[in-house]
Amino acid sequence: MPSHGLVLTTPNRAARVGIRYLKAGASATQAVEAAIRCLEDKEITNAGFGSNLNMDGVVECDATIVDHLGRSGACGAVPGRHITLLTINGHTI
Repeated sequence: MPSHGLVLTTPNRAARVGIRYLKAGASATQAVEAAIRCLEDKEITNAGFGSNLNMDGVVECDATIVDHLGRSGACGAVPGRHITLLTINGHTI
């Protein structure tokens, strides 16, 4: 069971990373990607490293991203622990 502190600090850290990206001039989409990568790296989230296993015992991840113009990209049932939104950003958006 993860500690209460880790549960609270993980989303706060992700938000701080996103804010740093925005302050450095990155787009909102880039800031969201960076924040989500932080969440994917922590085992306490149901994303990336902490994803639930499918019926075969394999991690499969889904991702969707939409920018302010409504352009979007998505992927689903991608095997592996770390798909990050970079998989779709830059190709579809």
